[in-house]
Parts: sequence; C-alpha cells; structure tokens
Amino acid sequence: MVEFPDHGPGADVPALKPGDMALDLGCGSGGNAAHLATLGMKSVGGDLSERQLDKARERWPGVNGMELHQGDALACPGDTFMVFDAIRSVCGAAW
Repeated sequence: MVEFPDHGPGADVPALKPGDMALDLGCGSGGNAAHLATLGMKSVGGDLSERQLDKARERWPGVNGMELHQGDALACPGDTFMVFDAIRSVCGAAW
C-alpha cells in the first residue's frame, strides 16, 4: 500500500474507479502511477527520463497493475493500442 500519494490531484478528480485504465504522462519516479494502481486501476506511466523510471522501479517494486514506458507523449506507450479512461499529467505537460 502506498503510504501517501505524491503531489497532484487525487484519483477522484477524473472520477476513476477500480478497474479503470489511466495513463500518467510524465510520471517521473512513479508516485502517482503507483497510487492509482494501489486503488485498483490499471496504471500506465510514461516518462522521457529512463533515470526517473529506474527510480520508479526501485521505489515501487511489485505494485500490481502498474507498467512503465520510456518515451515522449506521442510515443507512449509505444505501438500498443490502448484505450484509457483518463490521461493525467501532473508535471509532464509543463515540460
């Protein structure tokens, strides 16, 4: 269980519920993506920085329902087709 979510809006802002799928663009070290996953959502995090994603993997090992991808917003999550219930970008849109 995540002790506390990272900064930024909570899962209630986009009205997500367990089982929904969320994309966190600019997920950084993964706090918000991990928080959504612990609430029962399928959480996909994307970030330009492999270093930040490495931190996320170290910080949140074994969080079920979270996957991480490296790349820019137009390439995330790669060539896989996914439909999301919400797309979040607490910090990523600013960069």
